[in-house]
Amino acid sequence: HGKRGRHGRDAPGKAGKARIIDPAKARSWKGVAAVVMRDAHGHRPPFARPLHVVVDAYFPRPKSLKGDPGRQRRPSRPDIDNLLKCLFDAGNAVLWTDDAIIVEAVGRKWYTAAGESPRGEVSGGEVG
Repeated sequence: HGKRGRHGRDAPGKAGKARIIDPAKARSWKGVAAVVMRDAHGHRPPFARPLHVVVDAYFPRPKSLKGDPGRQRRPSRPDIDNLLKCLFDAGNAVLWTDDAIIVEAVGRKWYTAAGESPRGEVSGGEVG
């Protein structure tokens, strides 16, 4: 894989601005996520049977977000499918043998509640 970024276009109504997706950023994030997963999973072997996985991603609460100080949904980038793909790749050979064994997934994006720290939470288990 080269060092070139992938090109993409913003959604209609966004003045057609082109954007570059930086694969180096994703690789760096995956590496950090894999280390955190390895620490949390301990010395247990990765799951090898079909899994269902639930991911809750908590992002920093912007100062501009007014009203309810509790958790709120985050309807902005990164797209949930891209977030899940990075996380599933990071879990390969750490939490699961290969992300192909994930047969069911739920992903949710949140802004943290007041006083909470940004983080990712992964839960789930083997399917029947």
